[in-house]
Amino acid sequence: MDKITAAEKLPNYTQRKEAPKIANTDLIAANAEVCRLWQMLKKYIKMTYKQPLRDIKLEAAGQKVYKTAKGGTWDVTNTLIKDAKDFMTDNLLELTANNTMPAGFPDEFDVAATKFTKELSKYGGSVNTASSGTVAKDKAIREDVEDPLSDLFDLGRVSFFDEPQNLKKFTYVDLIKKVKGNHPARPERHGARRCDRQAIGRCRRQQWHGYGADRR
Repeated sequence: MDKITAAEKLPNYTQRKEAPKIANTDLIAANAEVCRLWQMLKKYIKMTYKQPLRDIKLEAAGQKVYKTAKGGTWDVTNTLIKDAKDFMTDNLLELTANNTMPAGFPDEFDVAATKFTKELSKYGGSVNTASSGTVAKDKAIREDVEDPLSDLFDLGRVSFFDEPQNLKKFTYVDLIKKVKGNHPARPERHGARRCDRQAIGRCRRQQWHGYGADRR
């Protein structure tokens, strides 16, 4: 029973998804800030350079990848960040001439870029943790609940194969209720259904081979 209780206490699907959802919200906000500051950089470039040089400079600063980055393709945001930072480093004197771009803007952009990188790492970690939690939950249900109870399923369904009312009640959830009293387990649905289907299949195979003949 300790193993069954421990399997129950592992985080369910909703609980496992909470951290990734929060992390994703923070990541979206960090990405939006990077894109907002890139638009500021774009304004400074337009104020500094005239055509046809302006379009060349904008492309060098990351304009071609901006739309995709804004749409939430995180690796492209990393490309946008690199392009923008490299551009500001290479063109700092021209951009800051006549105070067109504030001298502190590159640092402001760098803070936003660092924030984005941090949030991206946190999001990736939360997704991996949630995935590991799913594996652990499934493993616990399979090894500590389903497999140990399989023999009981077989015995019960064979014993009551000619008593439809009792056989109908002999399900995974019903068995857990009987074992645990007034505190039934709440396994993830796919686990319960799989366990019942496996037990029914075994029962039918056993009846075919003559098990339970002593009850006839």
